[in-house]
Amino acid sequence: MGIFTGEYAHKLDAKNRVFVPRRLLEQIDDPNERKQFQIVRTDEPCLTLFSDSGFIRHVRGVQAAQRTLAERRRVNRRAGAKAQPVPLDAQGRITLPDEFRAELGLG
Repeated sequence: MGIFTGEYAHKLDAKNRVFVPRRLLEQIDDPNERKQFQIVRTDEPCLTLFSDSGFIRHVRGVQAAQRTLAERRRVNRRAGAKAQPVPLDAQGRITLPDEFRAELGLG
């Protein structure tokens, strides 16, 4: 699987759900990887979406760039605090976590 690319602007529905673009879903070969994603708050006012395995690879890559054990631990804590698992529903939507919406002023 490659990297998800592009920026997408979506409107939230009444239940705070957004569609995952079909173009992204089609990049995932393993059907099990399409069932749940990790949504991550970034330092910029945006959200990043990862497949579960993509998120693990991302965190491991950031950890590998750290020089000390303390820095790697900090990466783990930060990654855990800024990410949440979100299941994909049958219509191809994810529900944005309330705290992420509040932090970004989405509604």
